[in-house]
Amino acid sequence: MAALSLRKLLYLIATAPLLAFLWLSVSSVWSSYQQYAQLEGQMVVQSLAMTGGRIAQVLPAEAFASLDNRAERRKAVDAALVELKSAHAAWKAQGGVDETIDRAFALILEKEQGLASYRKNVDAGTATTDEALFILQPASAAGLELVRRSGGTINDLGLSRLIEGYYALMQVNDAGLIEIRLGEQYFEGKPLAQKQFSFLLHAKGLRDRFTPLLREFLPGDVVGPFDAFQNGADGQFLQSSREKLWGNAPVAADAIVGEQWSKTTGAQAGLMAKLIAQTDGFLTNGAQAKLDSLYAQFLRGALVAGGITLVVLSLFAFVVRTVSRMILSIESRMKTLAEGNRDTPIPFTERSDEIGGMARSVAVFREAAIRNAELEAEAEENRKRAELERVEVQRLAEAEAEERLNKATGSLAAALRRLASGDLVCEIHEQFAPQFEALRHDFNTSVEQLRSVLVSVGVSAGAVRGGSGEISHASDDLAKRTEQQAASLEETAAALEEITSKRHVNVAPHGRGA
Repeated sequence: MAALSLRKLLYLIATAPLLAFLWLSVSSVWSSYQQYAQLEGQMVVQSLAMTGGRIAQVLPAEAFASLDNRAERRKAVDAALVELKSAHAAWKAQGGVDETIDRAFALILEKEQGLASYRKNVDAGTATTDEALFILQPASAAGLELVRRSGGTINDLGLSRLIEGYYALMQVNDAGLIEIRLGEQYFEGKPLAQKQFSFLLHAKGLRDRFTPLLREFLPGDVVGPFDAFQNGADGQFLQSSREKLWGNAPVAADAIVGEQWSKTTGAQAGLMAKLIAQTDGFLTNGAQAKLDSLYAQFLRGALVAGGITLVVLSLFAFVVRTVSRMILSIESRMKTLAEGNRDTPIPFTERSDEIGGMARSVAVFREAAIRNAELEAEAEENRKRAELERVEVQRLAEAEAEERLNKATGSLAAALRRLASGDLVCEIHEQFAPQFEALRHDFNTSVEQLRSVLVSVGVSAGAVRGGSGEISHASDDLAKRTEQQAASLEETAAALEEITSKRHVNVAPHGRGA
């Protein structure tokens, strides 16, 4: 870390939380996108559920079709079957695999095969109630099974609950459709066969089981009208009539009751068709709204993440540039301060943060440098003043010393001149400077000693002159005696020479004869 520059440290400090934020943002955006993509894929499942619901609606509607609307209702059944096949193919293409859905779809296709013969019998007037119940009803139930199973495969809880409510509403409606024809036959005074009565009890089971689920899963806009009808006069009549049907006791034909039954069941069927269409709209619009919400959430998350990232990057770049610029400014000012520039003020000293603290610390150095410069100038001034004073003192001392020296040498020279002229009483009585006082005493002592010596010499010279006269006289006597002795010696020498020469003459001839 110590090897990293401040700029790199700032980048490091800012990059770590930024990367963490980006990771969280990307995770959130990716999660939103996955939810959107998942729901978009499940829209195919919802479409399959909705087509199953329409199958469950149009098939019973064809069973109750009149001559006037028979072609229209058959056309609606054919269109619903085509739409169902298309929705199932799309679900398969997306990789959908579910045994229950495939089984219900296969049952609808199987019942589609008998639809043509049923329609032929209807057109010929030979179709029976049992034929409608046992051909159209199972296909309608299979359509409801598609609704139920498709709702179970959707992961979105709200949408799944709404489909469950839609399925419950379709089951209650299916129960009502089953009851219509059986009720008409019963109130015409024709008892229900065992198979018909079993089918009626099946419808009762559907109503008892799914009515609570309807109220639990569907919104108030659907449950409110449904409950209002059930609690009203028509609903009460239908409930009492159903209780008679469930008993299946023999009853005489009653045209008034039969007419009222047809009227109230028709009103119930109309209401249920309206509520089913309304729920269908809730499903379609709710799913699309959910899909749009997830897409908007995805876009919003992406835009917010991108915007915040750009803001953070911009803010980070601004902070890095600002901090770097301030630090570089302080660094540059420190360099110029080290080079001797004490005049320019230190920037950012007014800030209350760490930068201001650094600037104020540098300002302390600047003030110290200014104070040091002032002290140095003052010291230099004092040094120059002291040097001038020292020079002046030295000059005065030298002048005084020269004066003392001149005085001493002058007195000494005068005394020496007197001494040279033979004045042996030339002592110097004027006091010299302390350093020359010993010289004066030595000179005076030397003069006194010289005078004493010369006096002694004078006395000795007189004695010498007396002795020298005696010596001179003695010398003269000695010279005369010396001359006499020399003459005697000269004569002796001559005699000896003569004797010697004679001896040589006498000795020589004697030698040769020998």
